[in-house]
Amino acid sequence: MPIWIGQNFKMNLEITQEKGGETRTREVILKLPDTMDGIVSNLPAYLAGLPEEVWRSKFVPAVTEKPADEGPGASDEFGELGLGDDLGTGNL
Repeated sequence: MPIWIGQNFKMNLEITQEKGGETRTREVILKLPDTMDGIVSNLPAYLAGLPEEVWRSKFVPAVTEKPADEGPGASDEFGELGLGDDLGTGNL
């Protein structure tokens, strides 16, 4: 995953069709849109000549929901820090 600033992205790919097979090098230059942040490019789809809307998309992070609070004492801040469960029981 490269981090790139600017609109022109250039890379050299070493492509092998089969494991242990002959390697060929291909230079790829992508013009990145300035209206999109966090671009995901599917290189196999690009190399196959598929349309741009197939191989380029905007990165959308997965949303993880925090569990609902289960009431007082449900979350022990010390347990989250990795200090163990013994702090709440008096067993030190």
